[in-house]
Amino acid sequence: ERRAVSSAPEQPTMAADKPVKKFTLRKPPKKDAPVKAKTGTESPRKGESGTKPGEKSERSKFREIEIDHKVLARIKTSAICTPMGSAMRVANRSPEGKELREKEANYRGFSRPPLYTDIPQAVVNMIGERAKDKLTFIAAAMSVESMPPPVLPEVAFCGRSNVGKSSVINAVTLSTTVRSSDKPGMTQTFNFYVLPRRLLVADLPGYGFAFADPRKMETWKMLMDQYMSKRKPLKRIFLLIDARHGLKKADEEFMERLEKSRCQFQLVMTKCDLVQADDLARRYAIMAKHLEQYAKCIKTIRMVSAYTGAGLLDLASDLYQLSNKPNTKNDATPQMGGKRHKDDDDAGDL
Repeated sequence: ERRAVSSAPEQPTMAADKPVKKFTLRKPPKKDAPVKAKTGTESPRKGESGTKPGEKSERSKFREIEIDHKVLARIKTSAICTPMGSAMRVANRSPEGKELREKEANYRGFSRPPLYTDIPQAVVNMIGERAKDKLTFIAAAMSVESMPPPVLPEVAFCGRSNVGKSSVINAVTLSTTVRSSDKPGMTQTFNFYVLPRRLLVADLPGYGFAFADPRKMETWKMLMDQYMSKRKPLKRIFLLIDARHGLKKADEEFMERLEKSRCQFQLVMTKCDLVQADDLARRYAIMAKHLEQYAKCIKTIRMVSAYTGAGLLDLASDLYQLSNKPNTKNDATPQMGGKRHKDDDDAGDL
């Protein structure tokens, strides 16, 4: 039989892999939410709030601070802002430095920062060369009555939590006696150390994280006022400031307490190896201007790095000027790596 043939044309077939386009209507923009135009004054740094139109950001104001070229030259000459890698390379170039490190390789109890060199013999005598003359812990106190007797000149180190008090004390005295930690607020008592026959050193609690409890904060303030007013041998308080952040409100409040107690104090900028030289010079200028209103403040600001050792020699000289200086011939001690005394057989190395 003859099959019936359809006269309708064949429909074209679509490719299976070709997707079908879907068309959607685009929503019109909302008229009640206009786009805020940028003024160019918003701060690009994380954590900084934007400024009003026509107003400069805090960073821009900081950049406009005039730099004292004498201060900047001193920073560069003393290698204050030199990072650790560059400091090690500078130390390795010196034949004397290599010989000194070889002698100190077998010493126990300290590790010398690479830029803390050429220490005068008088300072070496103060910080101690023999094990029995090194920095020694003697007391932890939370009352004036429990503090050690005032038999030697005394200095104290204080500052915000995690500013590096313990690290600076260890570095300048070439010891590892003071316990340090990256966690803020570990020092919660008045810790006293002694350089035998020379100096008492107090490591004070850091204000900030150390006492978050308001009751403990009030107790700390009362004890601090008593310590500053009644501690007669206290010669100076070294107030440590983080060079990365400069003066904070808590620092200014503590300086007011020091001024009211008529206690002599001096600012020490720490962690300077983490700051650019120009920024450090600007923060130095800000602090120097702020110190003009305080009568009991030493106007010379120290800049140090406990990590590289930069600036520690100046701080050690300040400690020596405040320390006890026995006028005995037997007090003289040899330079590091030199000959030992006859009575040193049982003293041990550093």
